[in-house]
Amino acid sequence: MNQPAQLPPNTAVPWFPRTKLQPPRPRGDLLARPRLVAPLRYALQHARLILITAPAGAGKTTLLTTALAELPRTSAWVSLDTDDNDLARFLSVLLAALEQLAPGIRATAGIIAHILEEHQSDQTTQVRQAISSIINTLLELSPTPGLLILDDLHVIHEPLIHKAIEYLIEQLPMHLTLAIATRHDPPLPLARLRARRELLELRLAELRFTTEETVALLTGCLGLPLSATEVTTLHQRTEGWAAGLSLLADSLTPLESPEQRIRLLSHLAQTERYLFDYLAEEVLNQQDSLTRSFLLETAILSELTPQICQSLTGRSDASMILEHLYRRNLFLIKIQSDPAIGNDQATYRYHDLFRAFLQEHMRRGDPALLRELHRRAAGIVGDPLRAIDHLCHAELWDAAADQIESIGDGLLARGAHHILQSTIDMLPESMRAARPRLRYLLGICAWQRWDSGTAIRLLEYAANDFARLGDTIRQGEALVFLSTALGHAGSLARARETAEQALFLPLHPARRVQLLASRAWQNLVGGEWPQAAADLDEAMAIVERTHDTHACSALTVALRGSLISLPGAIERIARFSRLIVKLAPPNNRELYAAAAAMRAWAAIWLDNWEIAEAETQSALDLLSPTDPFSIIHAEIFLQQPVCAALSGQTAQADTYIARLLAALEPQGGMLRTERLLSFLHMIARIRWLQGRYEDLRAIYARMTAALPSSVWPSDAVLCREIGALLHLVDGRGQAAIADLTIAAEDQTRLMVAPILGDPRLHLAYAYLQANMPEQAAAIARPVLTAIRREGMPGRLRWQGSAIVIPILRLFVEDGGSHAEFAATTLARLEPEMNK
Repeated sequence: MNQPAQLPPNTAVPWFPRTKLQPPRPRGDLLARPRLVAPLRYALQHARLILITAPAGAGKTTLLTTALAELPRTSAWVSLDTDDNDLARFLSVLLAALEQLAPGIRATAGIIAHILEEHQSDQTTQVRQAISSIINTLLELSPTPGLLILDDLHVIHEPLIHKAIEYLIEQLPMHLTLAIATRHDPPLPLARLRARRELLELRLAELRFTTEETVALLTGCLGLPLSATEVTTLHQRTEGWAAGLSLLADSLTPLESPEQRIRLLSHLAQTERYLFDYLAEEVLNQQDSLTRSFLLETAILSELTPQICQSLTGRSDASMILEHLYRRNLFLIKIQSDPAIGNDQATYRYHDLFRAFLQEHMRRGDPALLRELHRRAAGIVGDPLRAIDHLCHAELWDAAADQIESIGDGLLARGAHHILQSTIDMLPESMRAARPRLRYLLGICAWQRWDSGTAIRLLEYAANDFARLGDTIRQGEALVFLSTALGHAGSLARARETAEQALFLPLHPARRVQLLASRAWQNLVGGEWPQAAADLDEAMAIVERTHDTHACSALTVALRGSLISLPGAIERIARFSRLIVKLAPPNNRELYAAAAAMRAWAAIWLDNWEIAEAETQSALDLLSPTDPFSIIHAEIFLQQPVCAALSGQTAQADTYIARLLAALEPQGGMLRTERLLSFLHMIARIRWLQGRYEDLRAIYARMTAALPSSVWPSDAVLCREIGALLHLVDGRGQAAIADLTIAAEDQTRLMVAPILGDPRLHLAYAYLQANMPEQAAAIARPVLTAIRREGMPGRLRWQGSAIVIPILRLFVEDGGSHAEFAATTLARLEPEMNK
């Protein structure tokens, strides 16, 4: 009999190694070049961009490394690599680097991540909004004057990242300067920067060593016993090319006679490219066989440590070899160690061209050995993503797929679905199609980037394949996410059918809770709110019965403000808070923040907005500024302007709304349009409370423009209600009654959440305005009954005093069962109305 699945552990996989943010360690034998440092110092005061463009080995990185100590600014360093061609990763690296100049800027990471997910179809907006968030945060944090260095920009070929850098340069604050080192001109508006005198360019002509510098380097720093003729020949042949000088110097060192050295120099090619190829081969061929083997075998590693090199090659003297190669400047760069991440070993990397040469040499000479080396490396590198890369190069596809499947859930839990997607894409298409688990992971990746169509297709394939294999546990997992994706795509009937199928399969408690909560949403928007309440209560009962923390987390994602509109909301929130206290680990700040956010809604509906404000602040304090933006953040960001509006703090409400819009609006937001409509509706209700009717019209225009792309039935109700409020503002009473009558019927059918308003009370007010008190009382009476039964007087305040006070006065004058409640509520609201 199948048992409920066990959730995999949350595998911690970093986005990038922190050594990317550390400049190469300066060598002791480097030549100081004050003629190049002087223009750099000038550019810090007058230029937006410092562009250092030259072929490989021209000394770009070396210049920047040696100049840092002499420049009067704090610096932030980024060593770019080909993996940074993913926009999300590039922005993540950029934020981590800028943290050195503006501590606290990483708080922008969550909003940027959701900007990227939201605007897959509008890449220009995607880039501009992400960079704007970074620039605005830089301005808010007011960092000290600094220099941001992007080294090896030539490895970037993704146009989106070039756009991001272009926009960054255009908007860069005056106290920051960007320096770029690259082998060729990037696609940036260099002509415009030249015209504005905001660009310093250092090219090969400037980086070439002068004759005097060549003499100082070879005979002074390196101590080579070269004659003046030999130095002149070397300088002429290399044309002052830094890497050529270093490599030639290394090649000349073992040659004892001037004749041998001259013969070597006479065979050099005339261009830097041929010089490099020639020297690379000459250097390799001049090594002893053991050193030569060491170079070739370790060339597959992106980073070299003595321990990894020893495990890969079997050489116990790996540490000595690495240090020897580094001292000889054999295309080996030493990376700063980082004790903070447990890396106190010397770490190196090969110059990328030299590494490429060694790898190509292996591919041509012994491809079988190259695959074997990758196989060995896969077993010794600590990073699972690098292990997968080695397995793929070794063409061990099944092993690579096994590894991907083992870390897939962990990557998804960290929000790294872009990395998971690109990792799976390394596998052959036949492998991806043959493994239902890979299709399942790809389906969730598509769902998390809001590509519902692709997600549905892949998850259907996966669910069918699992069913055919008799794997009912994984079939159930696939159906859970498939139901969720179908619901988000608006296919509510199919979503509910899929949910029913999944509920008959063995599910981990967390997946069952996720499924029930998803179905509750689908039933709520589909007008079946009694079943929605039953699903939600069953999900909560599972958590109470199993005490499973994963299930508690799934409930946390599900139990949002809109679902608490269902009968029993206050008690449901109290149960949820008790569960958090009982089950949540002390370090799980997100669960405690979710509980505080739910208590804030309860306080709002109990008409205790002061307590609600305290709870929202408590929730924010629990969340770290560097946490990815989540649905809990969205909930809190929504509660804060509601509290401010209810307490009459107009300016504060505006501040909160601006922050909310920055995260949610279609041109720079984090949620899809169909969810955005409910948030816009909330903002419209705030403007209604404030009496700011022109702002209300503008928001209504945005809602109606977004409505055609919505898939939620309730969104039409929201738009109709705001349109009816504008009818009331404009004195079109009959039009308001017509629209509000339909909205009130929809409210009864759909049970639209009270946080989104109650059109029945607005309809009652419209009848009062039309001098039809009996009709007004008939409409309002069941609403007041429900509010009294649920103990939610705050729902009346949320409708607006201008609406509620005339209705309450009607019931006071009536003297019926609601008279005392109406009088008590009036006593609180009327003084505020008269302020």
